[in-house]
Amino acid sequence: MERNQLRYIVEVAKCGNITRAAEKLHIAQPSLSSQIINLERELGVSLFERTKKRVHLTDAGDAFVKEAQHILNEIDHLAELMESFSKLRAGRLRIGALAIMVPLGIPFLISDFSRQYPALELSLMEAGSSELMRFLNAGELDAALVMYTEECHDQLFASHKLIESRLMAIVNKAHPLACRTSLTIEDFRDQKLIITTSNFNLQRLIIDRMETQNIPFKISTRCNQIETCYILADQGMGISFCTESTIGYYPCSNVVYLPVENIPLRAIYLIYKKDPQYYPALKSFIDFITEHYKTNAASSLVSKNSWNYGGTLKP
Repeated sequence: MERNQLRYIVEVAKCGNITRAAEKLHIAQPSLSSQIINLERELGVSLFERTKKRVHLTDAGDAFVKEAQHILNEIDHLAELMESFSKLRAGRLRIGALAIMVPLGIPFLISDFSRQYPALELSLMEAGSSELMRFLNAGELDAALVMYTEECHDQLFASHKLIESRLMAIVNKAHPLACRTSLTIEDFRDQKLIITTSNFNLQRLIIDRMETQNIPFKISTRCNQIETCYILADQGMGISFCTESTIGYYPCSNVVYLPVENIPLRAIYLIYKKDPQYYPALKSFIDFITEHYKTNAASSLVSKNSWNYGGTLKP
């Protein structure tokens, strides 16, 4: 039994005449008659009582038409629903983003995307890169904007590199290292460090490098929020770290920002596991984000040239 056969029976029942139904269905009358006869043979029951001028539904035919009409309505509804998904009038998208997403302008991008596709159900999770990648791997996120180096790249994920940024040390102006123009990992020997928790790849990179090179250090504070690290460094509690792209978002007047040498650039990636060709909402989000960074990356970040790395904002 095929969909067209259901349509044929319903239309013949409406018209009460095979010739008239064939005209409305735009098929030849003999072909329509043959389709009805074949279906009745398949079902083992007559659907119509035939007279010279009209056809009338049998009891079986009446029951068939009621169910067939219901099925056709459901098929039409299903087609409309799938069209809604294909044209992003329905569906959901679960996005993960870094805890530093505000300084990077990520919420504004997601908001712009939501305005473009208002019918999509969007949810946003904020966490460190490692945690976001775990959620993505478990299927609890559709896409994530994370920060990690090329050497940490996981081939299980499809990825698009969006921007790159140098690693910076946040040093209080009164600290002896503040007069330098750049620092190395060795410079942090025996220094008090203010770091975020282990979920943040940025801080783990520094610690791993120091441990690998057997450089002793002291962790004075562990923070769950990047902003707290900035403020404590501003107050002289120790040295903290950030990426160049976030400089200027947090108003800390008592620090200088010094690039850390021989550290891979910190890159923001858009990563995902699902094949976008099967998920229209995900594909549209990928296209939206990558196009933004292709054409507007400079305007979405704090300008490098606006900063004197001695810590003073140029006029």
